[in-house]
Formats: sequence, C-alpha cells, structure tokens
Amino acid sequence: LSYRFAPVLYRYPLSTVYGIDDGGQVNSGSGLGAVQHNIMIKEMLELYIDQYFVREDGSLNLYYNSFYETRLMIEKGFRISDRYQIIQTMGCFPRSVLYPEGLAGLCSNYTEQTVANHKINPYDRSEVAAVRERLLAASSVT
Repeated sequence: LSYRFAPVLYRYPLSTVYGIDDGGQVNSGSGLGAVQHNIMIKEMLELYIDQYFVREDGSLNLYYNSFYETRLMIEKGFRISDRYQIIQTMGCFPRSVLYPEGLAGLCSNYTEQTVANHKINPYDRSEVAAVRERLLAASSVT
C-alpha cells in the first residue's frame, strides 16, 4: 500500500482493526476486521449476551453498539480521540481512513488516506467512486 497509514499496518502485528466514529468512539461497523478466533471479537460479542432492545419493564434500550464497544476498549487502554491508536495488538484508525462520513453522514472527511467507508447514505456515491478509482490505480502499481 502506498498510503500514509500503511507503515502502521506493517510495523505492528495487528490482530484486530477498528474504525473510529464521530466523537472519537469505536465503531465496529466501520472497518472491523480480525484474525480468526480473535479474543477481542469474542469479548465484544459477549457484551451483547444480556442486552435486549426491549427491556423487561417495556422501555427501549437506545444505546448504539459503539457505546458498549467503546467502554470495553477504554478498559483496554483506548482513548476517546480521532487518531491512530495501537492498543496491545488492536489498531484503531481515524474517521478519515475508514469512516469519513461519520454517524450522521452530514459532513465529509474524505482524504487521500480514505480506504473504506461505512455508508450511512447509500444514495451518495460521488466520494465513494473517487476512493474506488484511487485504490484501483494504487493496486496496479508494483
């Protein structure tokens, strides 16, 4: 890869990759990836064992998945900040890399570092096409 974040990927043996959302919290929907049988993924899944959308009293649990996952990541050393972070073997990447539109999808943070996007608005393809073309051009370079 010829992108500025590539050295981060190769310098550390990352077992898990996460995107960072608006406000600096973890967003597993934005670029989550892991090696097989990853313990952190298991811990994240276990966060939801006793979570229900409709609580016993009939009220609704309106917390996003990022609420639970960010709390767990803070326990591991994550800091709420939109910056590169390596925690043990977990790599956290800023919005500009994996999630440039953010939760609300109201502002665009696409940069030359953007390699993916968790699409909030599936009808807007303008920025996505530019990223796709850049990635295809870079992948043909040896």
